[in-house]
Amino acid sequence: RGGFFMALETGFDILPVVERGAYAINRKGSKLVRPGRVDVTIEPAVPVAGYSKDNIDELIERVRRVFLDRLGEGTTLDQASRDAFGVDYAVLIDEIRIDR
Repeated sequence: RGGFFMALETGFDILPVVERGAYAINRKGSKLVRPGRVDVTIEPAVPVAGYSKDNIDELIERVRRVFLDRLGEGTTLDQASRDAFGVDYAVLIDEIRIDR
């Protein structure tokens, strides 16, 4: 929630960066980095204009929806969290492809 409050205070829009596959190559707590593929999608910015501390939960839900729409409707929050935040160590990127 802290990042959302910061976005409100600064007026900066939120830029969702969705990762898929990171948990499979480096599980939380493991020092082992497995070979694999991580897909990273930079979604369009979510404007914070019109939101305040009073309706911050609506902003959080809007950003959450961006993640779930990209990851798939059947994805649970736990799966989305592992995919989005599962990497503890740097991963070398040997290919960047931009799909439009």
